[in-house]
Amino acid sequence: MQQLKSMRDLMEVARNAPRRTVAVSAAADEDILASVGAAMSAGLADFVLFGDLRRIREIAAAISVDLASFEIVDVPDAAESAKAAVALVSGGRADIVMKGLVESGIFIKALLDPLAGLRIDGNIISAIAVMEMRELDRLLFITDPGFIPAPDLATKKKIIGNAVGVMKKLGIAVPKVAVLCAAETVSEKIISTVEARKLQELNENGEIPDCVVAGPISLDLAVSEKSASHKKYVHPVAGKADLLVVPTIEVGNVLYKSMTYFAHVATGGVVAGTRSPVIFTSRSDTAETKLHTIALAVYLAKEER
Repeated sequence: MQQLKSMRDLMEVARNAPRRTVAVSAAADEDILASVGAAMSAGLADFVLFGDLRRIREIAAAISVDLASFEIVDVPDAAESAKAAVALVSGGRADIVMKGLVESGIFIKALLDPLAGLRIDGNIISAIAVMEMRELDRLLFITDPGFIPAPDLATKKKIIGNAVGVMKKLGIAVPKVAVLCAAETVSEKIISTVEARKLQELNENGEIPDCVVAGPISLDLAVSEKSASHKKYVHPVAGKADLLVVPTIEVGNVLYKSMTYFAHVATGGVVAGTRSPVIFTSRSDTAETKLHTIALAVYLAKEER
């Protein structure tokens, strides 16, 4: 398929994908209802809303979201609504589960429940953020900004595998992967640089397939060909990175939110490593970000069928 290069591309292919059903936990939230209302109007998906029925109706009325086409299940407790939304997917009545206004830990607990059957044995679950930046001619991906606090070498290898799998479904045949560090040189005192170089070597040896990995590499060298040229850094990934692999969750979270709040870039995201797509947004994400994330999950659901 053709590589998706913008959020507009993503919205277009999602509209043309087979219509899916999204189970939304703790849906009594203005941005959640605004995003699912926009997604419904755009023809992206159908939705089953779990949450406090009275609050859902009040909020929808306040922001002019018509609930006539939505199925709503009254589950006021956030934890129970997360369990119910996950169960709808595991039972085959929905294709995608979406986190609403519920704490991440509560939602993840429901998601990882062995009885739910959404976790794949041997896989890790990782988060992937997607950003559209005016300066680049492509979408830029970041992993992992939300799930794994301090991944070791083996976990980073799996994180890359998860992200590459998603990116290939979006038309990026051979993703260019930058394993970010503070500098491009290896220092035995900085374990992230040692692991980054090892990941590059594993890629060169064929143990991390279907992509090109550079590491350690600083952010400027990963996304700016001018900086790479100035510093005489030569690598196929230099200035052309598709995927930024961060050393810790703090780095990924701050990088992602800096792009959102300071640069105001269009963003979305997805969770990888589960049997069905998972829409996992921050409670502070805008309705636009949630809409992009829904579109991404709908398209990935098409690819998994």
